[in-house]
Amino acid sequence: MSRYATIPLFLFFLLLPIRVEAETVIFPFFIDFPLLKTLVLKRNFNGPDQSALVLDQNNKCQRIVLSDPTFREKDKQISFETGLYARMGAFVEPECILPIEYTGRVSVLLRPAIDESWVLTFSPKDLTLYEDHGNPLHVNPDISPLMSRASRPLKEV
Repeated sequence: MSRYATIPLFLFFLLLPIRVEAETVIFPFFIDFPLLKTLVLKRNFNGPDQSALVLDQNNKCQRIVLSDPTFREKDKQISFETGLYARMGAFVEPECILPIEYTGRVSVLLRPAIDESWVLTFSPKDLTLYEDHGNPLHVNPDISPLMSRASRPLKEV
């Protein structure tokens, strides 16, 4: 008799609507900056003089190279700064027409996160270009997609 009494009870709990909620949980974690720099250098900056070739198209007419990365904490986020060499021109076979070259530094504010597969990732939040003397440059917002592409190697360590 007790076996038959549990079947309706089991069906009752099985069919009972249960409200389930999911929410994002934010928890503090600490990042060892020398270890982070070592990981980023090993994975992304494996060119000569700790450089990373981000873009190289049309016989070096469009080229972006990052070098000498540094990390520090800023407002509970990570400030990533690196040397930047950029060359942009219009490629008309076989020449690069009106190439513009820039050498300076770029600073990117990164928000660290751990994705659903427990991989540490970074989302770029703010980007500032600096000239050689350290003065910030005013950048046209149209360059944002290109800089997002340039920061892609940093998204996952």
